Amino acid sequence: MLQGVRGDRRWAFRRLGCRRDAPDPAGDGVALARHENVARLAFVVALIGCLGSPVGAQSAPPARLRVIVVRMVERVPYGIAFDPIRVTAQPGDTVRFVQAGGMPHNVEFRSVPMAADLGELRVGPMLVSVGQTYDVVIDGRFPPGKYVYVCTPHEVLGMAGIIYVEERPR
Repeated sequence: MLQGVRGDRRWAFRRLGCRRDAPDPAGDGVALARHENVARLAFVVALIGCLGSPVGAQSAPPARLRVIVVRMVERVPYGIAFDPIRVTAQPGDTVRFVQAGGMPHNVEFRSVPMAADLGELRVGPMLVSVGQTYDVVIDGRFPPGKYVYVCTPHEVLGMAGIIYVEERPR
């Protein structure tokens, strides 16, 4: 490395022919050292940027798992109902049924896609106290499709709802 002083600037030539100028009012070489450290840092940052993902490649944002609340209500003018009546869920989401009225309610799946194997989830527990919940996690037992459910004690009054299960976008 060749070094020299021109006016109030110190300079240096490296093997690669790079020229570095930095003011060095004290003449002690500290400014030159700082300048070289900044140049090294810039090089490392640029190198990391080049080694990242291939051009045009985008990483998918992390999937957001949701809790979808369905209230079991008795109210005028709708009467006894699930609120909302229809929801859309994706794998990993949780559909939370909340007892929000004074009468006992439950969830029983009546119409499901052929590939669905709900097992013990086909009929949920009876919720008798305000604030009780029943969670249904949309997992491998729920292939994409339409899931119709009812409240067994109030089915004759039209208390029914639908969960549409969609595939999670990639």
